[in-house]
Amino acid sequence: MKIALYLQDNRKDIDKEEFNKITSSVKKEKIDLFVFPEFSKTPFDDKFYENIDWKTIETTALEISNLFGCAIIIGGEIGSSHQKHEYKHYVNAKNELNKSLSLGDKYIYSYYANAYAKGNETLTEIYFKHTMAESSPLGLKNYKESIDKFFSPITLKNKKIGMTICYDCNHSAFSRAYGKQNIDMIINSTGGNVVFDKWYKYNKVRALENECFNFCTMGYKNAKRPNSYIYAFTPKGEEIKWNKTIFPINDKWDEIGNIFVFDTESLDVTYKKDTNQKGTINKNQDLSINPNEIELLLKSSLKIDENLYLNEFNGFNIVLCILNDYEICKPEIYLKLMYNKKLKRFKNKKYILISKWDKLDKELYESVISDILRVRAMENYCGVILISKGLEKCYQTTKTKSSQLVKKQKNRYNLDLQRMTGPEVIWKNKSGMKKSWRKGFEKLIEHISI
Repeated sequence: MKIALYLQDNRKDIDKEEFNKITSSVKKEKIDLFVFPEFSKTPFDDKFYENIDWKTIETTALEISNLFGCAIIIGGEIGSSHQKHEYKHYVNAKNELNKSLSLGDKYIYSYYANAYAKGNETLTEIYFKHTMAESSPLGLKNYKESIDKFFSPITLKNKKIGMTICYDCNHSAFSRAYGKQNIDMIINSTGGNVVFDKWYKYNKVRALENECFNFCTMGYKNAKRPNSYIYAFTPKGEEIKWNKTIFPINDKWDEIGNIFVFDTESLDVTYKKDTNQKGTINKNQDLSINPNEIELLLKSSLKIDENLYLNEFNGFNIVLCILNDYEICKPEIYLKLMYNKKLKRFKNKKYILISKWDKLDKELYESVISDILRVRAMENYCGVILISKGLEKCYQTTKTKSSQLVKKQKNRYNLDLQRMTGPEVIWKNKSGMKKSWRKGFEKLIEHISI
């Protein structure tokens, strides 16, 4: 399958003349899927950001698909500034999905359209952003009954494709909702201006844990440097090099506004190992753990459930989640432990994932598991300890939401408890998030755990 990722330059509007040049250039390449970033810009913006008629959005998206000569994924936002009754067109057109929307809220979405759909191929589909947004499907009362509709895969060229938006790739459950359906590919559309390494690791791990291709593109806003990127990974986590670009590249700035073409049948891949294994020491050393004494720690702890323990320490409740071998790679297993309902009665919780292996191969660790452990710390705001014969590591999330490899001191890992608050720091009322959304997220965890 040939996929084109548009690293769009959002510093300027795009007029019809420029847009037509892009569509004609892409059409010559015989692309299968063209992907816009989140908050994409086209001459049809009034249809995707100001329009109140979902049928018009569908018609316009199919028109753009026809112009490109392929299926497209395009971004938009619709919401509270519009009259509720005007949504009737969409209720009638896709009633099975729209039942799950509270019509007075503002939603960010990715819209898939394929004017060339044949047979069982998907004509149109929609994904709504779940995190870092004004409104989220997670806040809907009937979210549990509608999860299948929110994560309905696209069918294109006999491949199953899922869509996520921006920060949703920072949480494994959203991609896993597709992965449990044996997805072939996940497409993430991001707003842009991100830290390269963080987004690299998130998207790589989404590919690994779901054993599927993962592609990500984004837009670019005003900045002093070109800090928007495209990412592509194989189901084994190999980084894919683009086959060609639509426009020439002489320096990094030429990547902004360019279109990158990938062909999954003709791959140029590299396996980037996590060889940066130099640990650092925490300034705040609140909790000290000897990895060789984990079994003693568990024996002195309260068993909450299978592979779930709680240890009281200086007024804190240290939650210990035990994961054996490849269980650390499966979101439905570790999330079910971290969000266990039996933990709700305890206050001041701090979380540690303990990944136990009989014998972890060093090659596997450096190429796969290390990145997964880093991402588990980053996405869950917790500590992660790896225990294997001849190999022990410890990770924490940093204050900038990246990952830290904790250096061992006298055979002990000294952890900063401020950076181990887990779900409680994720699901609270702050910009782009709401505490109440946790209920919906827990329903999603139940769904992927079946």
